[in-house]
Amino acid sequence: RFLKRNNTSPGRFYREIEELQDIPKEIYSIEERVKGLIDRPFVLSEQNHFLNYNVFGAAIHPHTDSNLPCYTHTRFNIFISAPDSGGCPIYNGVEFKVYDKMLWQCEAGKYTHASTPVNSQKPRICISYGYQVKNP
Repeated sequence: RFLKRNNTSPGRFYREIEELQDIPKEIYSIEERVKGLIDRPFVLSEQNHFLNYNVFGAAIHPHTDSNLPCYTHTRFNIFISAPDSGGCPIYNGVEFKVYDKMLWQCEAGKYTHASTPVNSQKPRICISYGYQVKNP
């Protein structure tokens, strides 16, 4: 099976990028561009990079990711497909709309984050690049 079921919510699926075969080279060139946005020392997060696929009704539960000492778990999420309705990130209590090809930086180890349920037939597809970024 291509994607793994994420049992935290029905309709959520994922796969770590390293587990995928025949990955388009653009995934790696995007990663290099994302790394260029980080202005402090960093290491890969323990959760690394993954593809996230949420269908109708799926939502991301409120949570905060773990940090390494002196680092903040930071994710750079690129929306390949943003739903026509729902699937909006909720970041530190604020909900915002996302669009196809949008990049969203999430200090996942610092702020609680989640998403609203996907409320359309168009899925929420996101590539999430994860790093532990050194605190200032």
